[in-house]
Amino acid sequence: MAKIVKLSALTPEAIRQIVNIYHNTLGGEMGKLYHEKYLLEGIKRDLQHISTSKWRFGSRFSEHSKLLVQKVYDSPFSNFENPVVKFEFYAGERNREGRLIDSDAERFSEAFENAVDQYLTNIGLAL
Repeated sequence: MAKIVKLSALTPEAIRQIVNIYHNTLGGEMGKLYHEKYLLEGIKRDLQHISTSKWRFGSRFSEHSKLLVQKVYDSPFSNFENPVVKFEFYAGERNREGRLIDSDAERFSEAFENAVDQYLTNIGLAL
């Protein structure tokens, strides 16, 4: 399971680094066009009303690929006012079991999530 982080602990710099990891791991230029403060504010705004904040950054697999920031409800660290979140990659094509259809996309998705987990652990934000 992906590492989780308190939404309130995320900083613009952490978001910028996660976007850089996305870009370096998965391709996609769109994420680099957003200012990190705008992204962080948008994520927080989205997660006040819905469980997943979706950002279409594109990737080497599809121009429709997205960075997903999802609330994690089953964590003892999470509560309504200060949720915890995880970062995932959505390539655009999944089968009925929720696995990526393209094995390369699955491999790159795991590499992205592992790199984000390592980054969050290194800066002391991973729970």
